[in-house]
Amino acid sequence: MKKIIALCFIVILSILIFKDFDKTKSESLRIIHKYSSKLSQHTAAKTSSFAANDYVLRLEKIKLQSEIAKAAGVLQGPTDSFRAFEQQSGILEILAEHKIDLDGRDVLKTIIKAGGMKRVFMFKNNLIGLFTFVSNDSGCYYASLINLTKSVEFMRGSCLPDVEQIDFNGMGGGHAELNDKLLVAIGTPTGDSDEISSLAQNLNSYYGKILQFTLKDVLTPFKKFNKLHIFSIGHRNPQGLINLGGLIFSVEHGPKGGDEINLIKMGENYGWPLYSFGSKYAGNSAYYANVGINGFMTPIYTFIPSIGISNITNCPQILASRYAPAKCLLVGSLRAKSIYVVLLNPINLSVLSAEQINVGMRVREFYQNELTKDIYIISDEDGFYKIHFERMSKFFKK
Repeated sequence: MKKIIALCFIVILSILIFKDFDKTKSESLRIIHKYSSKLSQHTAAKTSSFAANDYVLRLEKIKLQSEIAKAAGVLQGPTDSFRAFEQQSGILEILAEHKIDLDGRDVLKTIIKAGGMKRVFMFKNNLIGLFTFVSNDSGCYYASLINLTKSVEFMRGSCLPDVEQIDFNGMGGGHAELNDKLLVAIGTPTGDSDEISSLAQNLNSYYGKILQFTLKDVLTPFKKFNKLHIFSIGHRNPQGLINLGGLIFSVEHGPKGGDEINLIKMGENYGWPLYSFGSKYAGNSAYYANVGINGFMTPIYTFIPSIGISNITNCPQILASRYAPAKCLLVGSLRAKSIYVVLLNPINLSVLSAEQINVGMRVREFYQNELTKDIYIISDEDGFYKIHFERMSKFFKK
């Protein structure tokens, strides 16, 4: 009887032990699976994919030398390395590196008004920077274009009025080349100041203009205001320019509502601050819509509500071929955290569609490698990514 009881005890104990082992094994497998999921998610974070019309947008994260909160620009080195410039840090080091004499002026004091080094880019082997300064003696705030490679300041804006209302987030900074000339967009840096905004219509001011410079101009120290540098007028905050087959397109922040895509033509007036599809930030005042008004250019497309439009570039060849003969542009946005694929009628350049691809990050700027034609985006605090359009649908046979 004792043997039977002992045998039953051993059987029951064995069942409990194996049951506990299975439970432990199951828990171990769960933990391993959980860890593997975390590892996979971490690995997947380097590339993210987003479904679009009949293809997939994949973003491949590229490591930068240092993380950037708010980029002024990106340059590519000879060994496929990238250097990103920050709008509000490392500025004094860059100015010192390129032997730029501050001469009684300060750049760091403008940071409180969102100033600093607003844009950095290359033009014919010259590193160009758009800076904001304030003079130490008079308190004059102004914008400046500097050829860092040659240590030459070749454009200086006049003193901005209504100092309390200056907001250098509206400094513009879009740039492109046209017929061997450099085009640079300079905004009217304010939210609601009528005094600053009105400079866009003032032909004796560089603010609110797209400017043009020859190679000789960017090598020559600034002396005085020159009207010949004005390419077009009536701009609010044009942060992106692109030359698409000899046509210049810009993207421009509207006020409250009314971000624009414009076809830029020399000598034309784009309406700000007289016309816009938006309204003032303060109060309930709306602007008159800019449609069919003699002497003013109408946007080819307006985003309502605003998307926080930021930059513009051409589509990569694989996407351009998909939509040919339509013209194809990529537009970035800050507020909507998206990339838009914008298609234009090749005959009259009207917008056919604007497909939104939400990428979940503030798209600050596009960068294109001139040799490989690869396109990259840099995002506020989310890093630097190479763009891939993949899994393109094939055309059916007619």
